[in-house]
Amino acid sequence: VYATAGAPLTLNLRGPDFLDLPPSLPLPAGWSMIGFTSRSASMTVDTYLSTLSGSWNILHRMGPSGWETARPGGVGFPSMEQGKGYWINLRTAATLFP
Repeated sequence: VYATAGAPLTLNLRGPDFLDLPPSLPLPAGWSMIGFTSRSASMTVDTYLSTLSGSWNILHRMGPSGWETARPGGVGFPSMEQGKGYWINLRTAATLFP
């Protein structure tokens, strides 16, 4: 986090509820951080975010050369990978079922 002056920062550290079947992660409208929790090493962005279809509009991650961006429909980086964190922007609140 970069700031030029002190500012309050609110963190919601609630992860997926693994007692839910399937596990779910409710996400608010706006920006959230998510991880990739599949048993696969990687998965296409649209497949992993399929339960957010129509809600998400942009996904960012840090790559070897800087920030990388993906958008619905396979635009941008093609897959999500274990060990990486992602910033996602949603137009409306939705629930991710990883």
